[in-house]
Formats: sequence, structure tokens, C-alpha cells
Amino acid sequence: MGGPRAAPFTTLLRKESTFRFESGRVVVPHRTKQRAEDASFNSDLYLGVADGVGGWILEGVDSGEYSRLLMHKICNEIRSYERALLRDESGTRARCPDPVLAMTRAARHINLLGSSTCLLAFLDPDTGILNSANVGDSALMAYRPGTSLAYRSEEQTFAFNAPYQLDRNQRISSPLRLAQKTKTRLEEGDMVVLASDGLWDNVFNKDVMRVLEEQQDDVHAAAKELAIMAVTNGRNRKYASPFFRNALSQGNFVGLGGKEDDVTVVVGKVTRTSSESPSDAIADIDESEAEMRL
Repeated sequence: MGGPRAAPFTTLLRKESTFRFESGRVVVPHRTKQRAEDASFNSDLYLGVADGVGGWILEGVDSGEYSRLLMHKICNEIRSYERALLRDESGTRARCPDPVLAMTRAARHINLLGSSTCLLAFLDPDTGILNSANVGDSALMAYRPGTSLAYRSEEQTFAFNAPYQLDRNQRISSPLRLAQKTKTRLEEGDMVVLASDGLWDNVFNKDVMRVLEEQQDDVHAAAKELAIMAVTNGRNRKYASPFFRNALSQGNFVGLGGKEDDVTVVVGKVTRTSSESPSDAIADIDESEAEMRL
């Protein structure tokens, strides 16, 4: 007879003293576009943002198709991982899925023209460790309300405004080669923001932290306020934006003002569950476009 069956990763969420996210998400397309080139998803353990590279439009290609398919396939990788854990009888401890591997496996099965940045953050429900992987100029911030403690990931770019990106040429753009991988231990009440460069080019870190502090009890309101701030600043021709200042620091003059772009903001707040009722449910991931027009 074999040993006891391992607790599936999905049931860990509903055991006492485990971690999860309350999460909210907002996408605001550029005002000249019918549909955003950004794509994203959120759930109580998994967050993701992809930003389709707009330069493909010059070749008649909508990079939004690539970014949306990338996010969808990553969600399918997560579901497949959880199903495998539900079948696992090895007795080994269930682990959080590896975001780099999820990104890699998803990208391998996309044969579309186009390219995209990709940022993933997976919360381990047993330890509270946030496992993140980033390719490109989207970024993650983890913030502890009531303190000055914050972690902010670094953008990955070849040159100014030229991000690392994934495409169908995996020999060059493999996440295994490009991804910046980090682990961040979180506590109950900590706030996490994943966002495309449409936020970070237009809103300074201190202002993101201020919104998280003020809206720490409402992740949906926090995501919406940050998105509105980014769009408003992006349209302000007199605003000395982060994009403007970063350009100057690298010897580029782009003109005073913000940078209009698609804006995607995902906000998660770390909570602790109290229920002890196990469940074999597969992750409920929201892949809807969550678009708001401004």
C-alpha cells in the first residue's frame, strides 16, 4: 500500500492558515484603438500581464492577438498543472507552479506573428512566497501598507523604449533565457501591483504606493484609480512623467508630457483563509478583457 496522498495544490487554498489574493483588474485601451494590445488575467493565486508590442502594426499585424493567446495558454498551463496535482499520489509536497516554465510552455505553442512582454506572479498558498517572472517592461510592485517597505521589479529593455519580448522564435526569445525571476515573501495585508508600462511610464512609484495605502481595503478601487491616473497623466502635455525623465536620463529627448498607451493594472491583496473545507476545484481564473473606456 502506498503512503498518504499529497494534498493537492488546489486544496491548500482552503486549509486553515493559507494565503490567497483578493484581486481586481482594469484595462484601458489607448483612445485611438478599438481593442487593447494588452492582455491579462487574475485569480486568488495567479496574476498575469502581457503587453503586445505595437510596432508590429507597421507590418499589418495586431500584437494584441499574440498577447491574448499567450495569456490564455498560460492559464491553460496553470489548469493542467493543477489537474496533474490532483492525480498525484506520490506523497510529495505540492508546490507552486513555476512561472518561467508556464511562460515557456505557453510560448512554444504559439505560431502567430507578433510579440509581447510577459509578467507573471504566482502566490504559494502554503508559504506566502510570491514567485514572479518578467520579460520586458511591465513591472511588479509589492507594498506593505503603513510602512515604507516596497519591492519594485526592474524593466528589461535592449535600449530606451525597446523591451525584451516573446515571439515565435524561441531560440532567441525563450523565457528560460530572458526572464527575470524573483521570490518575495509576503504577509497578510501586503499589496501587489502588476501593470503594463502604460502605468509605470505615467505614474511615479510614490504615487502608486499612496493609492495602495488609501485603497488597501478595495483592490478594485485601487486598480481603477491607478488606471485613471495613468491615462490622465499620459494625456497631460505639461507633465514631467517618469517616461520623460527616463528618456532624459538616457540621453533621449521625447518632449515634455506623459506617454499615451494601453494601461493594464492588476492589484492583489494578500489574505489568510480560515476555512478548513478541502476542495478539488481547479483554479478559477478570470481571463475577461476587463476593459474600461476613458
